[in-house]
Amino acid sequence: MYHHHLPSLKQSGFTLPAEWHPQQAILLAWPKNPDTWPGHLPEAQECFIPFIREIADHQNVWLLVESSEQEQLVRNRLLLGGVQIDRVTFFQIPYFDSWIRDYGPISLLNHDQKQRLFLDWTFNAWGDKYSAAYSLDNQVTPKLAQLLDQEKFSIPFVLEGGSIDANGEGILLTTKDCLLNQNRNAHFTASEIEATLSQYLGIKKIIWLDGEIQGDDTNGHVDDAARFVNPNTIVYIHEEDSSDQNYKALQTLETSLKEARDLNGRPFHLVRLPMPNPVVIDGERLPASYANFLITNQKVLLPSYGCPQDQIAQSILQELMPNHKVVLIDAVHLVLGYGSLHCLSQQIPAV
Repeated sequence: MYHHHLPSLKQSGFTLPAEWHPQQAILLAWPKNPDTWPGHLPEAQECFIPFIREIADHQNVWLLVESSEQEQLVRNRLLLGGVQIDRVTFFQIPYFDSWIRDYGPISLLNHDQKQRLFLDWTFNAWGDKYSAAYSLDNQVTPKLAQLLDQEKFSIPFVLEGGSIDANGEGILLTTKDCLLNQNRNAHFTASEIEATLSQYLGIKKIIWLDGEIQGDDTNGHVDDAARFVNPNTIVYIHEEDSSDQNYKALQTLETSLKEARDLNGRPFHLVRLPMPNPVVIDGERLPASYANFLITNQKVLLPSYGCPQDQIAQSILQELMPNHKVVLIDAVHLVLGYGSLHCLSQQIPAV
């Protein structure tokens, strides 16, 4: 299998497509770690069934399981849940947790979109916050690439998929809180980080945002805060209540977005998403956010939290993305693990 060297990677015109680029599959990892959802693992697994069903009714799902025994159990549960099982491909690869957005492959496409490359970044469990068992997750991309006979390129730089969002035309959103944190790439300056991302992702401009929400253990992943829905439109979360603990951070986020400019020096079309009612467990505020939606070929899968803002967020996104159907997926139990639908998935663009 040929591995690109850095100069040829850049020169061959590989770039990071937007999430709405046609997809071959959505990659998921079946929830299995009881420490991630203490006392609520069965409920988290139950949330996965409609999540997979809504994807598999129109496109392929690639699902990680740890063994043939687990595959059979999951297959039976999905069948009982009405999932179109012929669109689900199981991969038996050892893994520790389900947050595959952050350790799975980030895919590039070349200029004529006929060649795909998996980027295998370094995963250090969000700044060495968690068990060394996460080293298993760091091995998933090479193993998946081998099973698929897919070209991949390994990069000795810490980057999680949830920390970036692309418009498919050379612009990348990310946050200072996460990428400039000393627990990721401490020996890199901001300009060196920019150069690295530009070099490997084919990016022309990076927009650095400020502001992270309470309960986010990723140091402020952008997919909980602001997302592209088309090349010129960014949706972002906004808190109206000045007494809310997220209010100040989200004001800062809004300011940084208003200052952002596209490649032609123009401001972006900015659209606010509401915040859901606080999701609190054992006195701890969890990072419930409507920005953590997943775009598939025909749908936008939007986390719901059992409050009136669910429908407001749904209607905002539906208006902005008329060619997709915006579907609510109950994520109350998923967010107990400090993430939601986007964190739990990784799109594989089609070639």
